[in-house]
Amino acid sequence: MVGPAAAKRLLFTGELISAREAWRIGLVGEPVPDESLDDAVADLLATMMARSQLSLCAAKAIVNAAALHGTDGAVEAAVPWQREMARAADTREGIAAFLEHRAPVFTWR
Repeated sequence: MVGPAAAKRLLFTGELISAREAWRIGLVGEPVPDESLDDAVADLLATMMARSQLSLCAAKAIVNAAALHGTDGAVEAAVPWQREMARAADTREGIAAFLEHRAPVFTWR
């Protein structure tokens, strides 16, 4: 997750790092103060819910395949999702909303 240099530093030193440093090297998502956590989670969830669930499911499957099987796995995992995207209304809706400068209304579940 963090790249070889940061991984080696953490493994070889065993040092504790701050949340800010963990964020800087890509080990964690953006740190927020405890009192802001609920709002930050709600904002992230609202953003994700406004996106095409088809795109999110496809991205998750492809990234998981890449992590397990490398580039070949990602390419193989993408094939059925490409077919689904060609068939699904969400693809056309996303393009139309972009061209019409409006928020998309995705329906794929």
